[in-house]
Amino acid sequence: MTGSDVATPGGAAPDGAAPDGAVPDAAGRFARFREPGSAPRRALITTIDQCFASASNFAVGVVVARISGPAGLGAYSVAYTLWLAMAAGHRAVITDPMSIENDAMRDDEGKRLQAGLAAELTFGAAIAVLVAAISLPLVVYGARPVGIALLTLAPFVPFLLAQDYWRWVGFMQARPDRSLLNDALFNGFQVTTLALLILSGIRSPSVAIVAWGVGAVAGAIYGLRQFSVVPRLRGGVAMVGSRWPMSKWLLASGAAGWGGNQAYPLLAGPAVGDAGLGGLRAAQSLISGPSLVLLQAGGSIGLPEASRAFEKDGWVGLQRVTRWVTIAGVASVGSVAVVVLLGGHTLLDRIYSHDFVKFTQTANIIALAWVIQAFGLGTILTLKATRQSRRLFQIGVVSFVVAALAIVTFSYLWGPDGTAWGLVVQSTVTLLALLWAQRHAAREFADVKGAAR
Repeated sequence: MTGSDVATPGGAAPDGAAPDGAVPDAAGRFARFREPGSAPRRALITTIDQCFASASNFAVGVVVARISGPAGLGAYSVAYTLWLAMAAGHRAVITDPMSIENDAMRDDEGKRLQAGLAAELTFGAAIAVLVAAISLPLVVYGARPVGIALLTLAPFVPFLLAQDYWRWVGFMQARPDRSLLNDALFNGFQVTTLALLILSGIRSPSVAIVAWGVGAVAGAIYGLRQFSVVPRLRGGVAMVGSRWPMSKWLLASGAAGWGGNQAYPLLAGPAVGDAGLGGLRAAQSLISGPSLVLLQAGGSIGLPEASRAFEKDGWVGLQRVTRWVTIAGVASVGSVAVVVLLGGHTLLDRIYSHDFVKFTQTANIIALAWVIQAFGLGTILTLKATRQSRRLFQIGVVSFVVAALAIVTFSYLWGPDGTAWGLVVQSTVTLLALLWAQRHAAREFADVKGAAR
Protein backbone atom coordinates (compact mmCIF):
# COMPACT_ATOMS: atom_id res chain seq x y z
CA MET A 1 0.00 0.00 0.00
CA THR A 2 1.02 3.60 -0.39
CA GLY A 3 1.92 5.82 2.50
CA SER A 4 -1.51 7.44 2.45
CA ASP A 5 -3.20 4.13 3.19
CA VAL A 6 -1.56 3.06 6.44
CA ALA A 7 0.13 4.70 9.38
CA THR A 8 3.83 4.14 9.75
CA PRO A 9 4.90 2.28 12.91
CA GLY A 10 4.90 4.72 15.79
CA GLY A 11 3.77 7.57 13.57
CA ALA A 12 0.55 9.49 13.19
CA ALA A 13 -2.45 7.97 11.49
CA PRO A 14 -3.30 9.19 8.00
CA ASP A 15 -5.88 11.90 7.47
CA GLY A 16 -9.35 10.71 8.35
CA ALA A 17 -8.11 7.67 10.29
CA ALA A 18 -8.46 7.17 14.02
CA PRO A 19 -5.42 6.79 16.29
CA ASP A 20 -4.42 3.26 17.28
CA GLY A 21 -7.03 1.67 19.49
CA ALA A 22 -9.77 4.16 18.59
CA VAL A 23 -12.80 3.57 16.39
CA PRO A 24 -13.03 6.07 13.52
CA ASP A 25 -16.26 8.01 13.28
CA ALA A 26 -18.39 8.16 10.14
CA ALA A 27 -16.81 11.43 8.98
CA GLY A 28 -13.34 9.97 9.40
CA ARG A 29 -14.21 6.86 7.44
CA PHE A 30 -15.73 8.95 4.66
CA ALA A 31 -12.70 11.25 4.52
CA ARG A 32 -10.37 8.27 4.26
CA PHE A 33 -12.58 6.77 1.53
CA ARG A 34 -12.33 9.97 -0.52
CA GLU A 35 -8.54 9.91 -0.57
CA PRO A 36 -7.34 9.35 -4.16
CA GLY A 37 -5.08 6.51 -3.02
CA SER A 38 -7.30 4.88 -0.40
CA ALA A 39 -7.92 1.16 -0.66
CA PRO A 40 -11.76 1.42 -0.49
CA ARG A 41 -11.78 4.00 -3.27
CA ARG A 42 -9.45 1.89 -5.41
CA ALA A 43 -11.67 -1.14 -4.84
CA LEU A 44 -14.79 0.76 -5.89
CA ILE A 45 -13.23 2.22 -9.04
CA THR A 46 -11.75 -1.16 -9.95
CA THR A 47 -15.17 -2.75 -9.62
CA ILE A 48 -16.72 -0.08 -11.84
CA ASP A 49 -13.96 -0.65 -14.39
CA GLN A 50 -14.65 -4.38 -14.42
CA CYS A 51 -18.32 -3.57 -14.99
CA PHE A 52 -17.30 -1.79 -18.19
CA ALA A 53 -15.04 -4.62 -19.32
CA SER A 54 -17.31 -7.53 -18.41
CA ALA A 55 -20.51 -5.82 -19.54
CA SER A 56 -19.06 -5.33 -23.01
CA ASN A 57 -18.05 -8.99 -23.26
CA PHE A 58 -21.47 -10.14 -22.05
CA ALA A 59 -23.37 -7.77 -24.33
CA VAL A 60 -21.35 -8.75 -27.39
CA GLY A 61 -22.10 -12.43 -26.74
CA VAL A 62 -25.81 -11.61 -26.57
CA VAL A 63 -25.63 -9.69 -29.85
CA VAL A 64 -23.87 -12.58 -31.58
CA ALA A 65 -26.51 -14.99 -30.27
CA ARG A 66 -29.28 -12.75 -31.59
CA ILE A 67 -27.87 -12.25 -35.08
CA SER A 68 -26.23 -15.66 -35.63
CA GLY A 69 -28.02 -18.13 -33.33
CA PRO A 70 -26.44 -20.91 -31.25
CA ALA A 71 -24.07 -22.01 -34.04
CA GLY A 72 -22.73 -18.48 -34.55
CA LEU A 73 -22.26 -18.04 -30.82
CA GLY A 74 -20.38 -21.35 -30.77
CA ALA A 75 -17.88 -20.09 -33.39
CA TYR A 76 -17.47 -16.79 -31.53
CA SER A 77 -16.93 -18.64 -28.25
CA VAL A 78 -13.91 -20.47 -29.71
CA ALA A 79 -12.29 -17.13 -30.66
CA TYR A 80 -13.11 -15.66 -27.26
CA THR A 81 -11.74 -18.73 -25.48
CA LEU A 82 -8.50 -18.35 -27.43
CA TRP A 83 -8.31 -14.71 -26.32
CA LEU A 84 -8.70 -15.81 -22.70
CA ALA A 85 -5.73 -18.12 -23.19
CA MET A 86 -3.65 -15.26 -24.65
CA ALA A 87 -4.68 -12.96 -21.81
CA ALA A 88 -3.68 -15.57 -19.23
CA GLY A 89 -0.34 -15.98 -21.02
CA HIS A 90 0.64 -12.32 -21.14
CA ARG A 91 -0.43 -11.77 -17.55
CA ALA A 92 1.65 -14.72 -16.37
CA VAL A 93 4.77 -13.66 -18.29
CA ILE A 94 4.53 -9.86 -18.09
CA THR A 95 1.97 -8.19 -15.83
CA ASP A 96 1.84 -10.63 -12.90
CA PRO A 97 5.64 -10.56 -12.41
CA MET A 98 5.52 -6.76 -12.67
CA SER A 99 2.78 -6.69 -9.99
CA ILE A 100 4.65 -9.07 -7.71
CA GLU A 101 7.83 -6.98 -8.01
CA ASN A 102 5.90 -3.66 -7.70
CA ASP A 103 7.56 -2.43 -10.90
CA ALA A 104 5.05 0.31 -11.63
CA MET A 105 5.56 1.83 -8.17
CA ARG A 106 9.36 1.80 -8.48
CA ASP A 107 9.56 3.04 -12.08
CA ASP A 108 10.57 6.73 -11.87
CA GLU A 109 11.62 7.20 -15.51
CA GLY A 110 9.12 4.91 -17.21
CA LYS A 111 11.73 2.43 -18.42
CA ARG A 112 10.05 -0.58 -16.84
CA LEU A 113 6.70 0.38 -18.34
CA GLN A 114 8.36 0.83 -21.72
CA ALA A 115 10.01 -2.58 -21.47
CA GLY A 116 6.69 -4.14 -20.47
CA LEU A 117 4.98 -2.65 -23.52
CA ALA A 118 7.80 -3.91 -25.75
CA ALA A 119 7.28 -7.39 -24.33
CA GLU A 120 3.53 -7.16 -25.01
CA LEU A 121 4.00 -6.10 -28.63
CA THR A 122 6.57 -8.82 -29.30
CA PHE A 123 4.39 -11.44 -27.66
CA GLY A 124 1.32 -10.19 -29.55
CA ALA A 125 3.00 -10.28 -32.96
CA ALA A 126 4.13 -13.88 -32.43
CA ILE A 127 0.69 -15.00 -31.28
CA ALA A 128 -1.02 -13.20 -34.19
CA VAL A 129 1.05 -15.17 -36.69
CA LEU A 130 0.24 -18.41 -34.88
CA VAL A 131 -3.52 -17.69 -34.79
CA ALA A 132 -3.54 -16.88 -38.52
CA ALA A 133 -1.67 -20.12 -39.26
CA ILE A 134 -4.21 -22.13 -37.26
CA SER A 135 -7.20 -20.46 -38.90
CA LEU A 136 -6.31 -21.18 -42.52
CA PRO A 137 -6.59 -25.00 -42.36
CA LEU A 138 -9.89 -24.62 -40.51
CA VAL A 139 -11.29 -22.46 -43.31
CA VAL A 140 -10.08 -24.84 -46.02
CA TYR A 141 -10.99 -28.16 -44.40
CA GLY A 142 -14.50 -27.64 -43.16
CA ALA A 143 -14.67 -25.66 -39.89
CA ARG A 144 -15.24 -22.45 -41.84
CA PRO A 145 -17.13 -20.33 -39.25
CA VAL A 146 -14.50 -20.98 -36.58
CA GLY A 147 -11.65 -20.46 -39.05
CA ILE A 148 -13.03 -17.11 -40.21
CA ALA A 149 -13.53 -15.99 -36.63
CA LEU A 150 -9.90 -16.79 -35.75
CA LEU A 151 -8.59 -15.21 -38.97
CA THR A 152 -10.50 -12.03 -38.12
CA LEU A 153 -9.06 -12.04 -34.60
CA ALA A 154 -5.40 -12.43 -35.65
CA PRO A 155 -4.49 -8.84 -36.71
CA PHE A 156 -6.01 -7.37 -33.55
CA VAL A 157 -4.09 -9.56 -31.09
CA PRO A 158 -1.18 -7.11 -30.42
CA PHE A 159 -3.65 -4.28 -29.76
CA LEU A 160 -5.81 -6.42 -27.46
CA LEU A 161 -2.74 -7.32 -25.41
CA ALA A 162 -1.48 -3.73 -25.31
CA GLN A 163 -4.85 -2.40 -24.17
CA ASP A 164 -5.05 -5.02 -21.43
CA TYR A 165 -1.50 -4.09 -20.42
CA TRP A 166 -2.49 -0.45 -19.86
CA ARG A 167 -5.39 -1.59 -17.68
CA TRP A 168 -2.98 -3.54 -15.50
CA VAL A 169 -0.50 -0.65 -15.33
CA GLY A 170 -3.29 1.47 -13.86
CA PHE A 171 -3.97 -1.20 -11.24
CA MET A 172 -0.27 -1.62 -10.47
CA GLN A 173 0.15 2.13 -9.97
CA ALA A 174 -2.88 2.19 -7.64
CA ARG A 175 -4.59 4.36 -10.28
CA PRO A 176 -7.62 2.33 -11.37
CA ASP A 177 -9.22 5.59 -12.53
CA ARG A 178 -6.84 5.46 -15.49
CA SER A 179 -7.84 1.87 -16.20
CA LEU A 180 -11.49 2.91 -16.06
CA LEU A 181 -10.93 5.76 -18.50
CA ASN A 182 -9.10 3.51 -20.95
CA ASP A 183 -11.86 0.88 -20.79
CA ALA A 184 -14.53 3.54 -21.29
CA LEU A 185 -12.79 4.63 -24.49
CA PHE A 186 -12.42 0.98 -25.54
CA ASN A 187 -16.14 0.31 -25.04
CA GLY A 188 -17.18 3.49 -26.81
CA PHE A 189 -15.31 2.58 -29.97
CA GLN A 190 -16.45 -1.04 -29.73
CA VAL A 191 -20.14 -0.23 -29.40
CA THR A 192 -20.05 2.37 -32.17
CA THR A 193 -18.25 0.03 -34.59
CA LEU A 194 -20.56 -2.89 -33.79
CA ALA A 195 -23.67 -0.78 -34.38
CA LEU A 196 -22.36 0.51 -37.71
CA LEU A 197 -21.48 -2.97 -38.96
CA ILE A 198 -24.83 -4.48 -37.97
CA LEU A 199 -26.75 -1.58 -39.51
CA SER A 200 -24.81 -2.16 -42.73
CA GLY A 201 -26.37 -5.63 -42.91
CA ILE A 202 -23.48 -7.86 -41.81
CA ARG A 203 -24.74 -10.74 -39.64
CA SER A 204 -21.73 -12.99 -39.01
CA PRO A 205 -19.93 -13.46 -35.68
CA SER A 206 -16.93 -11.66 -37.20
CA VAL A 207 -18.63 -8.27 -36.81
CA ALA A 208 -18.29 -8.62 -33.05
CA ILE A 209 -14.59 -9.49 -33.34
CA VAL A 210 -13.90 -6.51 -35.62
CA ALA A 211 -15.69 -4.14 -33.22
CA TRP A 212 -13.79 -5.64 -30.32
CA GLY A 213 -10.50 -5.14 -32.15
CA VAL A 214 -11.24 -1.54 -33.10
CA GLY A 215 -11.92 -0.75 -29.44
CA ALA A 216 -8.60 -2.34 -28.50
CA VAL A 217 -6.73 -0.25 -31.08
CA ALA A 218 -8.19 2.93 -29.59
CA GLY A 219 -7.36 1.88 -26.02
CA ALA A 220 -3.84 0.77 -26.90
CA ILE A 221 -3.01 4.09 -28.55
CA TYR A 222 -4.59 6.15 -25.78
CA GLY A 223 -2.57 4.27 -23.17
CA LEU A 224 0.64 5.70 -24.63
CA ARG A 225 -0.59 9.18 -23.80
CA GLN A 226 -2.02 8.19 -20.40
CA PHE A 227 1.26 6.81 -19.09
CA SER A 228 3.65 8.97 -21.17
CA VAL A 229 5.37 5.97 -22.76
CA VAL A 230 7.08 6.04 -26.16
CA PRO A 231 6.62 2.64 -27.85
CA ARG A 232 9.72 0.62 -28.64
CA LEU A 233 10.52 -3.04 -29.21
CA ARG A 234 13.85 -3.19 -27.38
CA GLY A 235 14.00 -4.30 -23.78
CA GLY A 236 10.93 -6.52 -23.73
CA VAL A 237 12.72 -9.81 -24.22
CA ALA A 238 15.30 -8.86 -21.59
CA MET A 239 12.59 -8.04 -19.04
CA VAL A 240 10.81 -11.34 -19.65
CA GLY A 241 14.14 -13.18 -19.43
CA SER A 242 15.03 -11.60 -16.10
CA ARG A 243 11.75 -12.81 -14.59
CA TRP A 244 11.71 -16.18 -16.33
CA PRO A 245 12.65 -18.29 -13.25
CA MET A 246 9.36 -17.12 -11.69
CA SER A 247 7.20 -16.39 -14.74
CA LYS A 248 7.82 -19.74 -16.46
CA TRP A 249 5.90 -21.44 -13.67
CA LEU A 250 3.18 -18.77 -13.74
CA LEU A 251 2.87 -19.33 -17.49
CA ALA A 252 2.79 -23.08 -17.12
CA SER A 253 0.21 -22.90 -14.35
CA GLY A 254 -1.81 -20.39 -16.37
CA ALA A 255 -1.79 -22.69 -19.40
CA ALA A 256 -2.84 -25.65 -17.30
CA GLY A 257 -5.44 -23.54 -15.49
CA TRP A 258 -6.82 -22.30 -18.80
CA GLY A 259 -7.09 -25.89 -19.92
CA GLY A 260 -9.02 -26.74 -16.79
CA ASN A 261 -11.31 -23.69 -16.73
CA GLN A 262 -11.68 -22.32 -20.26
CA ALA A 263 -10.93 -25.11 -22.72
CA TYR A 264 -14.34 -26.73 -22.41
CA PRO A 265 -15.42 -25.57 -25.93
CA LEU A 266 -12.49 -27.49 -27.40
CA LEU A 267 -12.90 -30.51 -25.10
CA ALA A 268 -16.68 -30.78 -25.38
CA GLY A 269 -17.08 -29.59 -28.97
CA PRO A 270 -16.93 -33.00 -30.70
CA ALA A 271 -19.57 -34.36 -28.31
CA VAL A 272 -22.09 -31.50 -28.17
CA GLY A 273 -21.68 -29.80 -31.59
CA ASP A 274 -21.88 -26.11 -32.51
CA ALA A 275 -25.39 -25.63 -31.11
CA GLY A 276 -24.37 -27.29 -27.85
CA LEU A 277 -21.33 -25.06 -27.60
CA GLY A 278 -23.53 -22.01 -28.13
CA GLY A 279 -25.84 -23.22 -25.37
CA LEU A 280 -22.91 -23.79 -23.04
CA ARG A 281 -21.61 -20.33 -23.79
CA ALA A 282 -24.99 -18.77 -23.02
CA ALA A 283 -25.43 -20.83 -19.84
CA GLN A 284 -21.98 -19.94 -18.57
CA SER A 285 -22.46 -16.27 -19.43
CA LEU A 286 -25.40 -16.05 -17.04
CA ILE A 287 -23.05 -16.75 -14.15
CA SER A 288 -19.70 -15.62 -15.54
CA GLY A 289 -20.91 -12.30 -16.95
CA PRO A 290 -21.80 -10.62 -13.65
CA SER A 291 -19.45 -12.77 -11.54
CA LEU A 292 -16.36 -11.84 -13.53
CA VAL A 293 -17.09 -8.20 -12.81
CA LEU A 294 -16.29 -8.75 -9.13
CA LEU A 295 -13.87 -11.67 -9.41
CA GLN A 296 -11.64 -9.86 -11.89
CA ALA A 297 -11.93 -6.69 -9.82
CA GLY A 298 -10.67 -8.71 -6.88
CA GLY A 299 -7.81 -10.08 -8.95
CA SER A 300 -6.93 -6.72 -10.50
CA ILE A 301 -6.62 -4.91 -7.19
CA GLY A 302 -5.88 -8.06 -5.18
CA LEU A 303 -2.46 -9.05 -6.51
CA PRO A 304 -0.86 -5.58 -6.31
CA GLU A 305 -2.40 -5.05 -2.85
CA ALA A 306 -1.33 -8.52 -1.68
CA SER A 307 2.24 -7.99 -2.91
CA ARG A 308 2.52 -4.62 -1.19
CA ALA A 309 1.01 -6.01 2.02
CA PHE A 310 3.42 -8.96 2.03
CA GLU A 311 6.39 -6.66 1.43
CA LYS A 312 5.38 -4.36 4.28
CA ASP A 313 3.70 -6.60 6.88
CA GLY A 314 4.68 -10.12 5.91
CA TRP A 315 2.37 -13.10 6.20
CA VAL A 316 -0.12 -11.34 8.48
CA GLY A 317 -0.62 -8.46 6.07
CA LEU A 318 -0.90 -10.83 3.12
CA GLN A 319 -3.57 -12.93 4.79
CA ARG A 320 -5.55 -9.83 5.71
CA VAL A 321 -5.83 -8.89 2.03
CA THR A 322 -6.52 -12.38 0.71
CA ARG A 323 -9.14 -13.09 3.37
CA TRP A 324 -11.26 -10.14 2.28
CA VAL A 325 -10.81 -10.94 -1.40
CA THR A 326 -12.12 -14.45 -0.75
CA ILE A 327 -15.07 -13.24 1.32
CA ALA A 328 -16.05 -10.68 -1.32
CA GLY A 329 -15.67 -13.21 -4.12
CA VAL A 330 -17.75 -15.93 -2.47
CA ALA A 331 -20.48 -13.45 -1.51
CA SER A 332 -20.70 -11.97 -5.00
CA VAL A 333 -20.63 -15.27 -6.89
CA GLY A 334 -23.07 -16.82 -4.43
CA SER A 335 -25.51 -13.96 -5.01
CA VAL A 336 -25.32 -14.40 -8.77
CA ALA A 337 -25.75 -18.17 -8.42
CA VAL A 338 -28.97 -17.67 -6.44
CA VAL A 339 -30.34 -15.41 -9.19
CA VAL A 340 -29.48 -18.02 -11.84
CA LEU A 341 -31.08 -20.85 -9.83
CA LEU A 342 -34.28 -18.85 -9.33
CA GLY A 343 -34.59 -17.21 -12.73
CA GLY A 344 -32.26 -18.94 -15.19
CA HIS A 345 -35.15 -20.12 -17.41
CA THR A 346 -36.51 -16.60 -17.81
CA LEU A 347 -33.07 -15.03 -18.23
CA LEU A 348 -32.08 -17.39 -21.05
CA ASP A 349 -35.39 -16.74 -22.80
CA ARG A 350 -35.32 -12.95 -22.46
CA ILE A 351 -31.59 -12.32 -22.98
CA TYR A 352 -30.79 -14.83 -25.71
CA SER A 353 -33.94 -16.44 -27.17
CA HIS A 354 -36.34 -19.30 -26.59
CA ASP A 355 -33.89 -21.66 -28.32
CA PHE A 356 -31.59 -21.39 -25.29
CA VAL A 357 -34.19 -22.24 -22.60
CA LYS A 358 -33.33 -25.95 -22.82
CA PHE A 359 -29.92 -25.12 -21.30
CA THR A 360 -31.41 -23.93 -17.97
CA GLN A 361 -30.21 -26.98 -16.05
CA THR A 362 -26.77 -26.55 -17.58
CA ALA A 363 -26.65 -22.99 -16.22
CA ASN A 364 -27.62 -24.20 -12.72
CA ILE A 365 -24.81 -26.76 -12.66
CA ILE A 366 -22.23 -24.24 -13.92
CA ALA A 367 -23.33 -21.84 -11.16
CA LEU A 368 -22.35 -24.48 -8.60
CA ALA A 369 -18.93 -24.86 -10.22
CA TRP A 370 -18.32 -21.10 -10.02
CA VAL A 371 -19.24 -20.92 -6.34
CA ILE A 372 -16.73 -23.67 -5.58
CA GLN A 373 -14.03 -21.83 -7.55
CA ALA A 374 -14.62 -18.62 -5.61
CA PHE A 375 -13.39 -20.19 -2.37
CA GLY A 376 -9.89 -20.44 -3.87
CA LEU A 377 -9.43 -16.77 -4.81
CA GLY A 378 -7.41 -15.74 -1.76
CA THR A 379 -5.29 -18.88 -1.92
CA ILE A 380 -4.24 -18.12 -5.49
CA LEU A 381 -3.16 -14.60 -4.47
CA THR A 382 -1.24 -16.04 -1.52
CA LEU A 383 0.72 -18.44 -3.71
CA LYS A 384 1.50 -15.74 -6.30
CA ALA A 385 2.60 -13.12 -3.78
CA THR A 386 4.88 -15.61 -2.02
CA ARG A 387 6.33 -16.73 -5.37
CA GLN A 388 4.95 -20.24 -5.12
CA SER A 389 4.49 -20.33 -8.87
CA ARG A 390 5.78 -23.88 -9.21
CA ARG A 391 3.07 -25.13 -6.87
CA LEU A 392 0.49 -23.24 -8.92
CA PHE A 393 1.74 -25.06 -12.00
CA GLN A 394 1.44 -28.43 -10.29
CA ILE A 395 -2.11 -27.61 -9.26
CA GLY A 396 -2.87 -26.44 -12.81
CA VAL A 397 -1.69 -29.74 -14.25
CA VAL A 398 -3.92 -31.67 -11.87
CA SER A 399 -6.81 -29.35 -12.73
CA PHE A 400 -6.34 -29.80 -16.48
CA VAL A 401 -6.08 -33.58 -16.32
CA VAL A 402 -9.20 -33.84 -14.16
CA ALA A 403 -11.09 -31.40 -16.40
CA ALA A 404 -10.09 -33.18 -19.62
CA LEU A 405 -11.14 -36.58 -18.33
CA ALA A 406 -14.35 -35.41 -16.68
CA ILE A 407 -15.53 -33.02 -19.41
CA VAL A 408 -14.87 -35.35 -22.33
CA THR A 409 -16.38 -38.38 -20.58
CA PHE A 410 -19.43 -36.61 -19.17
CA SER A 411 -20.08 -34.66 -22.40
CA TYR A 412 -20.43 -37.87 -24.38
CA LEU A 413 -22.64 -39.37 -21.68
CA TRP A 414 -24.97 -36.44 -20.90
CA GLY A 415 -24.31 -33.68 -23.46
CA PRO A 416 -24.02 -30.05 -22.26
CA ASP A 417 -25.19 -31.00 -18.75
CA GLY A 418 -22.32 -33.48 -18.63
CA THR A 419 -19.88 -30.73 -19.60
CA ALA A 420 -21.19 -28.65 -16.69
CA TRP A 421 -20.79 -31.54 -14.24
CA GLY A 422 -17.23 -31.95 -15.49
CA LEU A 423 -16.59 -28.32 -14.49
CA VAL A 424 -17.96 -29.05 -11.00
CA VAL A 425 -15.58 -31.98 -10.57
CA GLN A 426 -12.65 -29.93 -11.83
CA SER A 427 -13.48 -26.98 -9.51
CA THR A 428 -13.72 -29.23 -6.46
CA VAL A 429 -10.41 -30.99 -7.06
CA THR A 430 -8.66 -27.68 -7.80
CA LEU A 431 -9.94 -26.07 -4.59
CA LEU A 432 -8.73 -28.98 -2.48
CA ALA A 433 -5.29 -28.80 -4.10
CA LEU A 434 -5.09 -25.03 -3.52
CA LEU A 435 -5.93 -25.38 0.16
CA TRP A 436 -3.28 -28.08 0.52
CA ALA A 437 -0.68 -25.81 -1.11
CA GLN A 438 -1.61 -22.89 1.15
CA ARG A 439 -1.04 -25.02 4.25
CA HIS A 440 2.49 -25.76 3.05
CA ALA A 441 3.09 -22.06 2.29
CA ALA A 442 1.88 -21.13 5.77
CA ARG A 443 4.52 -23.35 7.36
CA GLU A 444 7.21 -21.58 5.34
CA PHE A 445 6.08 -17.96 5.58
CA ALA A 446 3.91 -17.65 8.71
CA ASP A 447 6.82 -16.23 10.74
CA VAL A 448 7.87 -13.74 8.06
CA LYS A 449 7.39 -10.18 9.34
CA GLY A 450 8.44 -8.47 6.12
CA ALA A 451 9.51 -9.66 2.71
CA ALA A 452 12.85 -8.32 1.54
CA ARG A 453 13.24 -7.67 -2.14
